[in-house]
Amino acid sequence: MTSTFIAEKLRDNPSKAEAQKIIISFLENCDILKTRVASLKAIEQFGIRNKEVYEILENIVISDENSVIRAEAVSLIVKDFIKYGTHALKYIIENESSLLVIKGLINALKYRNCDISNSLYDKFINKHAKSYLIYPKEMEFLINLECMKETKELGFFKPVIKNNHIIKLDLAGWNLDYLPDSIGHLTHLTSLNLWNNNLSTLPKTFQQLSNLEELFLDWNNFARIPQIDWLRLKSLNKLTLTNNLDLKLDEISFRQLLMQNFSMKYIKEGVNKEDVLALISLEVMIGQKIEKLENKQEINKLYACNYKINESGFITGIYLYGYYSFQIKNIPNEFFTLKHLKELIIRHQNIEKIPKFINNLLSLEKLDLMGNQIEKLPNSLRYLTKLEYLDLEGNNVKEIPDYILNSNINIWL
Repeated sequence: MTSTFIAEKLRDNPSKAEAQKIIISFLENCDILKTRVASLKAIEQFGIRNKEVYEILENIVISDENSVIRAEAVSLIVKDFIKYGTHALKYIIENESSLLVIKGLINALKYRNCDISNSLYDKFINKHAKSYLIYPKEMEFLINLECMKETKELGFFKPVIKNNHIIKLDLAGWNLDYLPDSIGHLTHLTSLNLWNNNLSTLPKTFQQLSNLEELFLDWNNFARIPQIDWLRLKSLNKLTLTNNLDLKLDEISFRQLLMQNFSMKYIKEGVNKEDVLALISLEVMIGQKIEKLENKQEINKLYACNYKINESGFITGIYLYGYYSFQIKNIPNEFFTLKHLKELIIRHQNIEKIPKFINNLLSLEKLDLMGNQIEKLPNSLRYLTKLEYLDLEGNNVKEIPDYILNSNINIWL
């Protein structure tokens, strides 16, 4: 007997009573998974909601060995038999270990949204909150999170808990596509590691994490900064977004947060406030502070992440050499406001093009982009009248414009 067979049995539109007999027969006598699942779905299809059918569902929930069947039965009880089903659902809450069944129960209870289902949902959350010794609202996030991944089991990860609150959470490598809205309940969280997931945005509730100090978003799929109120993350002082290769730091409140929470360390080193956002943006993209070089200090040719300033604090040089722990694809737009920049050296990254805004760097004398992925040079380079040195070795440039070939620029290809 297969699911096709049961469909054929029921396709002649039998009466509800006849359909019930057929369905019960399959549930009690058949051991083919597809047929039993199809039988459970047929109960909803025919609108069968009597106590006899409920008692069969209850027996499945309590004693059936197959977690797929138990999960289907649990969902059906919540949806169509809630007035009968309190006993069976309480049993699941107290005894169930299969995450598949738990996932079905939680999703069904949230969907049902009635007094009974809400009460059962709260009972389930409270039970697990006691085992973790945390507040129920915070437990809700852990349950939601674990139910997203059927390969994870309850207790797979160990959050750091203090005074019944989650304060540190490591979700690196969970392959998450999104975060549940319930993350907003973690208002005591100070450190969150989301490294190596598939995230491209964050829920609006994320802005409720006002005690968050460290946030690691490296190796995700962010192309734009999520549109949340970043200024509400008033405690944030460590933020990394390395290897989000298409990332643009263009969200207004995010840029305001960077200036508010991250600028002082550079200002204390003498950087003019007008230029500091360029350094902060690079820091976020590569995951570490940009170190100051004194004017006569030598640059480490293999390992450099540095800047220089003049007597007035304006940035005159930015140097990024030989980093393999991160890759940037775009030159930060904030660089093109640096009116005093003389040297820009970014080697061995994934930069594919020189933005047209390069013409804003009227003080630029040296541009070194060795070992990137550049294929074409923009016409805006012609306006850099002070440019003396251009290194494009190890790129894919196919043609050098005449205005460069006919200039006094020293070119390396």
